[in-house]
Amino acid sequence: MEEDVYVISVGAGKNQIPLIQRLVERGYIVVAFDKNKNASGKQLSPIFNNISTWDYESAIQWLSSLKIKFRGALCFSYGRALVTQQKIIDFFDLEGKLGENFVNIMADKGYQRRILCELGLSTLKEFYSYNDIAGDVGHKFIVKDKVGVSSNNILLIQNNNYDKEKLEKKVKTGYIIQEFLDGEEYRIVSIIKNKRIEFFSVMERTNIKTTFFTGRLRPERNYDNAIFSLLKKVIDKFEITDSAIKIDIIKETNRIEILEIDFGIPGDYFETTISNCCYNYNYIDNYINLMLGLPVEHKISLDNELCFDYVYNNKDKEFIVDYSKIFYVADKYFDNYKIIKIKEQDQVARYPNSNMDAVFAIVHNRMNLSNYDVNQIFNDALHSEVLL
Repeated sequence: MEEDVYVISVGAGKNQIPLIQRLVERGYIVVAFDKNKNASGKQLSPIFNNISTWDYESAIQWLSSLKIKFRGALCFSYGRALVTQQKIIDFFDLEGKLGENFVNIMADKGYQRRILCELGLSTLKEFYSYNDIAGDVGHKFIVKDKVGVSSNNILLIQNNNYDKEKLEKKVKTGYIIQEFLDGEEYRIVSIIKNKRIEFFSVMERTNIKTTFFTGRLRPERNYDNAIFSLLKKVIDKFEITDSAIKIDIIKETNRIEILEIDFGIPGDYFETTISNCCYNYNYIDNYINLMLGLPVEHKISLDNELCFDYVYNNKDKEFIVDYSKIFYVADKYFDNYKIIKIKEQDQVARYPNSNMDAVFAIVHNRMNLSNYDVNQIFNDALHSEVLL
């Protein structure tokens, strides 16, 4: 077999398709595995196995049995799939190795917070029982799953309005309690190559009203220099050489706090849509280059100021997804836009429980409209039997 053409894809589902397609276009042979034996990326992967992306031991055993020299291991997923990616990279000595400590950081948000505090990157307070917060009358706290994703099962509480037994039960089953910070949220997206920042993006993040679900991401041209300095400090403290990275932060008047770090792709359609529309940057190609040891394009400036808005069903009543209505409304209210389909045509859209419940997303230049305005415009049409 010809060497240096086999690339591992950790996962072969819908989100992996853009990555797998680009690898195939560039002449690589994709070796993929996924818990879904009929994963949509299977047809593009000549070598495929039905293994969960969480099961790194079975994946490594299977990959070893192939007797192939792999060029790299790539992943367009998150959470435990990134742990599996790093386990594979370490076992086969591939590009993008982060080390065992990073595996634990990605697998456990509680451990991640402890490391951030030890490195002087965080002062965010965490608590481990109801009694720890009982004296803080009136203060707000966040309760979240330490391995959760997509802003699922996050609660905002005050110690005097939440049942003690329920809270203790959640802590015992893997939830953590954090102090609540009230400030502006931002997302840092970067690609680090040879300890150098090759790509840099700052986006203001707005949540859907009364939730922790991402509503809007708006790339910033004029950001606080302290945000860039924070990224450099993270690179230095973690001794990062080569990595894609996403950092969610919150900025108060005299404080910038790291909410979460992921050592992987940013998600939220940044790699497929936002990077191209706003930065004229091919994130997918450059991520491939990073993980295969090839040169990465340098880009740290914003080209086009646009908004990326998620649209959810914001009413208790269900509706059937109708993209003819969605495009009709988009044509009426937006001059320059791009629709990203998330739910399928004729699928039922219900009131959301997480980020995963978004109906579609839209990239546009109507900066005067808030995310709430955008959601109202489309919801009015989608809940109506006639188009106005």
